[in-house]
Amino acid sequence: MLTGECFAAGMTVLEARFGPVTKQGLGSAGETVKAFYRKTLAAVLDDHSFSLAIEGVICDCRFFPTPKEIIEAGIGTPRDIALGEWNALVQYRAQPNQPLSCPISEAGQYAADSVGGVRFVCNAMNPASRGAVRRDYIESYELAVRRGKSTRINQVKTLKESEAYPDPTVDPEGLARIAALIENLVMESV
Repeated sequence: MLTGECFAAGMTVLEARFGPVTKQGLGSAGETVKAFYRKTLAAVLDDHSFSLAIEGVICDCRFFPTPKEIIEAGIGTPRDIALGEWNALVQYRAQPNQPLSCPISEAGQYAADSVGGVRFVCNAMNPASRGAVRRDYIESYELAVRRGKSTRINQVKTLKESEAYPDPTVDPEGLARIAALIENLVMESV
């Protein structure tokens, strides 16, 4: 959860680096813009990830960062998320005696189906073919996100139609924030 104190401190740092929000060509709408930033960022980031994001955009941005830039600095891009899901999927299948169902995101399912199905992805253990399958999976995942597929891992699939996986590298709360971010970004682009 992004607290008001942390948000205010972060905005103060951003305004010190890039100038006040009202100087960004927004005039008196600066407070409305701040409220929009707060609402958008609070839906996805907690205090820790927001603080990391502020540090990142201070170094990377030349102009006042957009909410999307702040969020990506805090939790990663869809490509980063896809790489994490790919690695978790491969690790899941490498372990013997896995259960027949576990969580998988809608975007992950779309990407896996696009490259031949989850079983195909999981069985792509040959290093020569794994790179190409991984590349196609990541491209399909990014396309799924652009098409509005959710990255929220909250449904259970069975192995007879698809294979799901736990993601040990990302906590469930972080995945919910990522999903909310991507859904907000998709809604903004429409």
